[in-house]
Amino acid sequence: GSPRMNLGTVPGNLGNVSWPIPTTLSVPLAGTVRVEDAANPSTGANSPAVTLHGALTMSSPTAASRWLINSPQTITWNGVGSMTVKVEGAQQLAGPYTLIANNVASVPGANSQAWTPLASVKSPNAVIKITDINDATVSITSPAFHVIGQLQITQPTVGASFDITTPPVTLQWTTPQGPISPIRLRVLDSTNAVIFENASVPNPSSPQSFAWTPTTTVL
Repeated sequence: GSPRMNLGTVPGNLGNVSWPIPTTLSVPLAGTVRVEDAANPSTGANSPAVTLHGALTMSSPTAASRWLINSPQTITWNGVGSMTVKVEGAQQLAGPYTLIANNVASVPGANSQAWTPLASVKSPNAVIKITDINDATVSITSPAFHVIGQLQITQPTVGASFDITTPPVTLQWTTPQGPISPIRLRVLDSTNAVIFENASVPNPSSPQSFAWTPTTTVL
């Protein structure tokens, strides 16, 4: 009663036949292979049960990707076979994974899914994973990539000068794509040597500021 695909007629002594599996099949697909006498179909034999699986390859993100938090991005992949997938993301390969989209139709060829990374997934080792929800053996994970925040210094401005006799000096910045906390604050001289550093400045909101007291050693 199950549908059949005729793979063709070959000489009885050939012993094998090449079958280019259609890439448009809905997968996974369970079935058997039957070999029979073309002149007498009742004479034949069935193989053990076999399953045809699809395949997935990731296009984006790549290892070179640097995606801003709270900025719309597009996850892309190629599929072999028609399947329904789920798309997940994590801060690292080991997880835990957060669901981005479920029951996504993946067609043969190019596919895409929109995603806006949240601040909670900011990481230098973020990954995206796509899995056939009906066949967990068909899954692809992206290379590790960066999900990053953004910092913009608003004070000091170009050409600003400070009088070290009237401290403190207010340093100010914004994080337009969402909070980054903590941050490392450095003051550099004209040779890029560090003259002041605070490695853990809280940044609960944007804009944010820090009161720095210069000393005579910065001259």
